[in-house]
Amino acid sequence: MNTNILHFWIVIVSMGLFNVNHAQEITSDEFQEKVSEMQRQYLTAKEHKAHLYDAQYFKAVERNFTEIQTSIQSNKNNVKVSDLQETIDLIHLTIQHTDSVLEHFGDKLTVKEYGLSIRADSLDTKNWKKAEESLKKLLNAMGKNETEKSTSCADDAYRYYNQSIITALNIRHFDEFETLLDQHDKDLQNNAPITLQKALLLRDKAKSIIDKDKMETEELIEIVNMAYHEINHAINIMEWVEQIKEDDITYEQIHLNEEERMQKVASLFDLYLEFDQGTEKSLEQLTLKVRDKIQNYDDMDFKLAEKDKDIDALQIKIDEYKNQLTHLSTIQDSLIVSNKSIRALSNEYPIFQSGLEDTDFTTNYENEQITIRIPGSIFVEGKEFIKPQNYGPIVRIANLLCEMSNCVFTVEGHTDSQGKAEKNREISQKRADAIKELLCASASHDQNQFVAFGLGESKPLSPNDSVSGRTKNNRIDIVIRRK
Repeated sequence: MNTNILHFWIVIVSMGLFNVNHAQEITSDEFQEKVSEMQRQYLTAKEHKAHLYDAQYFKAVERNFTEIQTSIQSNKNNVKVSDLQETIDLIHLTIQHTDSVLEHFGDKLTVKEYGLSIRADSLDTKNWKKAEESLKKLLNAMGKNETEKSTSCADDAYRYYNQSIITALNIRHFDEFETLLDQHDKDLQNNAPITLQKALLLRDKAKSIIDKDKMETEELIEIVNMAYHEINHAINIMEWVEQIKEDDITYEQIHLNEEERMQKVASLFDLYLEFDQGTEKSLEQLTLKVRDKIQNYDDMDFKLAEKDKDIDALQIKIDEYKNQLTHLSTIQDSLIVSNKSIRALSNEYPIFQSGLEDTDFTTNYENEQITIRIPGSIFVEGKEFIKPQNYGPIVRIANLLCEMSNCVFTVEGHTDSQGKAEKNREISQKRADAIKELLCASASHDQNQFVAFGLGESKPLSPNDSVSGRTKNNRIDIVIRRK
């Protein structure tokens, strides 16, 4: 409902034009607050896209709005508090439905929004209706906690939406081709009739597929692309012919231009053509010379193959040397590990710096402890799940920690101040636990070396009144201390 109309309701209520339903002993101010609440909830439902993903309930919401609006405008004084509360409850329900659908199947169903943007709902009503019906069945199955059926319905909706989108794109592509054809039809008939005829035959074939209601097939895509190729070819020919007419180029010049192009091809093979015996004879000579060049290249390939055998023998020796170096490196690593156990913690800091320099992670050494700071962007928004692309750097940290058996590691989860404090503390604890579990699993660490705390919004690095500040505050800190 339009915001201006909702404001109009409030004005009407404040003027005393409503039957405030005295049986419930409610004041006009309280009634006005109910109207305002309904407005807010309605706008929230729109923001959550309930009109897209729970259309059935949302239509009922809009029907109630319309009835209330009509009553207001006609001054019937028959709108009750119960009418408003019923609409508010219905809005809450459709928001819950929408959020649940998008939480579980948003990766598939949001394709619907793209389909609407290209008018797939009107260009392929058959598949679009099937997709909408599958979406209704999905909502029904989720209401009954039928997991397998819900997944199946989501897959069906995704498939039908995609088919409808492909059909819409094919139709638009074909329409663009016909527009291009109409723009140049007359000129092409005069200057490139043969190539134009090929394009027209392909157009008729595409129309036949469309008439058979097979618009989502790959065959249609291929034929329309071929038709595009032919029409563009015809346009190029037309422009060439028109340029000849405009420049008054003679047939002799056309012939010389052709010889020049052939000479350029010959020059790629360090050849030079003589055209005194005609173009056809020169083309034969070019073909023979190119074959000779190819034979020379084949001979060179044989010689290179012999050289490759020598290289293979050398490679075997190189591999032997590498194995010896690997053995020496293993001994060296063992010595380094032994040495690290007695080195000061400050000496370990550069290792973490260089090991994480190609990531968004930062490191700091202060007060005899190393802090590795991980941005909150590695998690799925609002969740404790780590995005798969961020596993690598964390596994790298786990491997670095393996060499620090005489240390303890504290994993601290932090958030910004958006939302409730208790909720923030819970999500920070879950994220800290997730990092701790991944570190332990990646390098078989002793879990007794680790402790995880969720500190929520209690220790911000920056004020929370800006996006950059909140981004800094959403983080995980891994603190390393000697035992």
